[in-house]
Amino acid sequence: MMLKIQKFVILALMTTAALANAEEFRYEVKGKRDPFVPLVGPDRVVIAGLEDIVSIDDVNLEGIAVGAQGNTVVMINGHMLKEGDKVGSLEVKKITKSVVTLAVGGKVYNLKLTDFQAAIGVAQLKKLPYFIKKRKENFKKYENFFHKYKKYFVLMKTSKKEDPCWFGFPVVVRSDAPFTRTELTEFLEKNKIGTRNVFSGNLLRHPAYMDASFKVIGKLNNADHIMNGAFWLGVFPEIDDARIRYVMEKIKEFLDYAQ
Repeated sequence: MMLKIQKFVILALMTTAALANAEEFRYEVKGKRDPFVPLVGPDRVVIAGLEDIVSIDDVNLEGIAVGAQGNTVVMINGHMLKEGDKVGSLEVKKITKSVVTLAVGGKVYNLKLTDFQAAIGVAQLKKLPYFIKKRKENFKKYENFFHKYKKYFVLMKTSKKEDPCWFGFPVVVRSDAPFTRTELTEFLEKNKIGTRNVFSGNLLRHPAYMDASFKVIGKLNNADHIMNGAFWLGVFPEIDDARIRYVMEKIKEFLDYAQ
């Protein structure tokens, strides 16, 4: 027993001496991925934008688009970029139909979309006519409904030559309505109906531009009205008739009370 204790003491003293004589090590994380932060799980590093990219590991190539005139753009980390664009340590050198050449931190890389990604894109394109048809149908349903309440809302108008595939149904609460946009949208949110305010209306009212230098022509009344009174409802293709009827019923319930 005494021999075991002596061996343990000697080993502890040797370890302490080695640590005392060792040089202090610091991992320089700048320009590298921190190996002590997990790649998966709730504590993983999430690349929020292009400015956060420090290595090729942070780059997520999401798509390449080629226009009718041969113009090309690339989707990286949720942002659309073209040849020559530079953001932080990232630079787009060249874009072809299948390969993107990037420079990250001074190093050049060729990135290629996988066949699996391309297969998903091709499959989605086959559904595009259906998506367009359903978005237009859902928009028309909301348009017919809101037309009955034009004294409260300003609705969008299109010319004969326009044929938009609507992203959402935009509507503007009139300034003389007996309620505000916020009152209506909060009521809808409480009833599990999602809405979004129209961005941006009068940009000069937004905090990001408070200290910007600018020149104003007129009073920008319409821009203020859009900022304070406009919102939109979704027309996602998979929103069925039952859900649209529910939205209409809740809006009618609110309007009946507001009157």
